[in-house]
Amino acid sequence: MALNDDGVCVRKSMCNCRDGDRVYAPGSTIKKGCNTCYCESGIFNCSDHECPDVYACPRNLVYRDDVSPCPLTCANMIEDEYCNLFRQPGCGCPDGMVLDEDYCILPENCPCHHGLKKHQRGETITKDCNICVCKGRHWECSDNKCAGVCIASGDPHYITFDGKSFSFQGGCNYILSKDLVTNEFAITAENVPCGTSGVTCTKSVTIIIGSTVISLVRGRKVTVNDVPILPPKAYNGTGLVIHKSGIYVIVSSVIGLEVKWDGQTRVYVKLDPVFEGKVGGLCGNYDGNAENDFTARQGGVESVAHMFADTWRVSTSCMETEPPTMHPCKSSARETYAKKMCGVLTGPMFEPCHSVVPYEMYYAWCVYDSCGCDYGGFCECMCTAISLYAQMCSDNGIYIRWRSQELCL
Repeated sequence: MALNDDGVCVRKSMCNCRDGDRVYAPGSTIKKGCNTCYCESGIFNCSDHECPDVYACPRNLVYRDDVSPCPLTCANMIEDEYCNLFRQPGCGCPDGMVLDEDYCILPENCPCHHGLKKHQRGETITKDCNICVCKGRHWECSDNKCAGVCIASGDPHYITFDGKSFSFQGGCNYILSKDLVTNEFAITAENVPCGTSGVTCTKSVTIIIGSTVISLVRGRKVTVNDVPILPPKAYNGTGLVIHKSGIYVIVSSVIGLEVKWDGQTRVYVKLDPVFEGKVGGLCGNYDGNAENDFTARQGGVESVAHMFADTWRVSTSCMETEPPTMHPCKSSARETYAKKMCGVLTGPMFEPCHSVVPYEMYYAWCVYDSCGCDYGGFCECMCTAISLYAQMCSDNGIYIRWRSQELCL
């Protein structure tokens, strides 16, 4: 018999055990390093395993006796019940923490990822007109309503305000976008042949805002009402600004319109949301629905690109378009070289962008243009196609330095 903590005689098997200031009932178990101790007759009897040094764990990991072979990480915070069957002593994260690469951190401090790049908590990126903040593995973005953007590029390929993409080899002057309600503006693009296979490229863009006519013509000075101006010196008219930024001439109007032209075959049209559902042309109707972007000038939705686009000719005296019957690479010796050069879009240089902007369509357009554009502008067409994808990446917050002595310097 022995006295218990209350001064009462009890059998030894009923005596508590102590570990520091803590009291344990008979039959309790505790861990001492990698050993298990059993409370028996007032004394802890412990196993006698040789434990690794607790301080041998790297970085901020700690020694524990229940480490899962599938530890929780920032990428996977769901416990695997099967893995839990195989827990064993080793180095792991303290309770409440998860692995990020080789360090233990709190889940709310896990990084976010964008384009293969890791961003720490609190870092920001820009997507369209919105700012996104990294908060515990996830991006929280502002909800600003962004302007609609339409793109015409290359031989020519189009992406409408609502995101519908198509190619159209028309050789006329076409309405890219026009205000159908108040006639505040109209933007037209003239396409001319640029290859023996029948492909066409944009030669000029005309912007009409009220009584002001801005002409952007390849190889010529910008004119406003037939008067030449000289960007990069900015032009400021009534509610109108024209300036040079890098390779682009940018025309901005207070009505909520911006046109960006690279001086070659690529043009961007940006409209403020005030024009939603009020426009028509090759850029679509900007109503948030890509399915009806082939709305013809007379109304009704066409099923194929050339039938839709022909309705938006500036003049019906220009011949309607016969769609090409053969891919230009089939009649070109450039196919192998085109695929090699355009292959930069599929390779490691642009890999950070692949998960954000799929490259397949832009690669196909690049090869098409590189083969088809054989009126002396092979490199120009190829570089425009690569630059288009690079710009899409940039617009999504992924910036890639791709130009070099060997590629489109």
